[in-house]
Formats: sequence, structure tokens, C-alpha cells
Amino acid sequence: METLTQAEPIVIPQEYVDQIIYLEQSITENKFAVGDILVSLVDMYDGRKQEVCGYLQGATALEWKTLSDYETTARRWSPELRLQYASMPWSVFRNLDPANEKDIELIDHAVDNQLTANKILDIKYDRGSPGYIIRNCIRLLNKLDLD
Repeated sequence: METLTQAEPIVIPQEYVDQIIYLEQSITENKFAVGDILVSLVDMYDGRKQEVCGYLQGATALEWKTLSDYETTARRWSPELRLQYASMPWSVFRNLDPANEKDIELIDHAVDNQLTANKILDIKYDRGSPGYIIRNCIRLLNKLDLD
């Protein structure tokens, strides 16, 4: 395989781009599939989500928080909405709530303007604001062991 120099622009064949898009969307679809199973199990066991996720954590070696996130996200996003926003990665579904009008406005804006997941979450959590930066600095300073 030939090595490119810095000055040469690259053009990646569309087949690779298409494969990456397909695989990324498959990841999201599979997380929803796991979440749908978890929703069914939680409903089957009368809403005992903590116990269902705890059991499956031991049986699958997946983190309890991950399982809980899958269940919450699958419960929140209907199959119709998942299809409508199929181009969005999992992190967007996980962080936005379709019951929140501002979140739907944000995801519609993101689709219309082809925003990345990071940009969507920057807007959602106002990550560029001075308050956000100061809170994160304080959080990091609190983690320092100064002894």
C-alpha cells in the first residue's frame, strides 16, 4: 500500500464511508434491541429495574449503569421516533428526551444542519458557557489529592 504525503489530499472511497455509516447505525439499533429486551423484562418483573439490571450485570458482565441507560433510552424513544432520527448516534438518543419540546427542536435542528453528536451535546448542556467551564474546573480541582 502506498503512503500518502502530508500535502496530498485524501479521498476515501464511498464504499468505506457507507460501511462506517452502516456499522455505526447498527450499533445504535443493537443498543435499542437490548434496551427493548430490558423494557420487556422490567415490565415482566413489575418494574423491578434495579434487580433486573443487577441480575443481568452478573450474567453478562455489562455494567449496571449501561443496562439501565439502554432500558431508559429504549423506553423513552418509540420505534417511530427512532426511525425518524435514524441518522443520530446513540449518545444523542441517550441524552435527549422526546417528551422535552426543546430536545425535539434541538434534534430537528441537528438533522437539518447535519450537526455532530458532540455539537448537539454542546448545545444541550451549554458546554461553551463560562458557568459550565467553571463548574468543570471546580469538579476537577475537587478530584485532586493535595495531601
